[in-house]
Amino acid sequence: MKPQPNISIVIPLYNKEKYLARTLESVLSQSYQDFEVIIINDGSTDQGASIAAEKFPSSKIRLINQENTGVSSARNNGALHSSGELIIFLDADDYWDSSFLEIMVEGIGQHNWAMCAESHQKGESVTLRGFDNVKSGMFNVSDFFTLFLNNQTGCPGTIVMKRKFYNKYGGFLIGLKNGEDVEMWLRLAVNDSKIQYCSDKLVHYSYAIPEGATMSNRCEDSLISFWIAMEKNHPTSMKNKCNKPFLMCFNHFANRAYRFYTRSGYRKTANYLANSDHYVPTTINSLVSKSPFFIEKVVFTLLRLITLRISLVKKNITGLINKQ
Repeated sequence: MKPQPNISIVIPLYNKEKYLARTLESVLSQSYQDFEVIIINDGSTDQGASIAAEKFPSSKIRLINQENTGVSSARNNGALHSSGELIIFLDADDYWDSSFLEIMVEGIGQHNWAMCAESHQKGESVTLRGFDNVKSGMFNVSDFFTLFLNNQTGCPGTIVMKRKFYNKYGGFLIGLKNGEDVEMWLRLAVNDSKIQYCSDKLVHYSYAIPEGATMSNRCEDSLISFWIAMEKNHPTSMKNKCNKPFLMCFNHFANRAYRFYTRSGYRKTANYLANSDHYVPTTINSLVSKSPFFIEKVVFTLLRLITLRISLVKKNITGLINKQ
């Protein structure tokens, strides 16, 4: 009988033939080797699945084909077919330093989850993302929401979590077009906001925003879907744990809207607010309290448009959640 691996690495695959070999090479070259790789081919139309099967005939890798149902479905399916005590979701175009698994397995210890910093790669350009001016290595962060508000959370491949923790509170929301990973991180954080954090940039994220999305609406779609899901499934948690940090998150986006206004004037602020899927009261109050009187005219001019958009977004996401 084949021994159960300590770590399950789930890789959703959809048309990533250009990057997949680099990703798998980074996994197979890890200094820590007690793992399995579950690749879920989500109906790819390129040669990605063939590359995995023919160029990487490792006993550690399993390739599972499914019809194209989206990245959330692929990740959830991979989790169902995996068996490790720890689980990681690595995108097919991202890759790790060779010490990633070793450092994260040691660092997670008795905690439910751990995260590390990352670099962003867009073409030939590379930028670093993570805490500055801190010592190298692993340390404890008592509030995940602090990471989120300071833009220090990373791509799925930066997070290692205990399977029991994922099984109880995790799972990616099927049908959410943007920010499905952030939605799940926030849901996990409501139940355990303490997380181990490694400041070393061990993960390299290939920066590509899905068609029709921006970084702003990715995060804000995640926030609304998280809020609705928690109201539906965990009303007690919402009252006891979630309100303060979550309202801080909304205030963060309101502040961003105000910065757009001060830098770029009416038009950019109007576009931002019209395309933002967070709640009106927090946005309105933050903008009005911090701004000169002219911005009040902007806010109230946009109020009807914003309210209409938010009601439509909430209706759509509520429908998705009710289907889960």
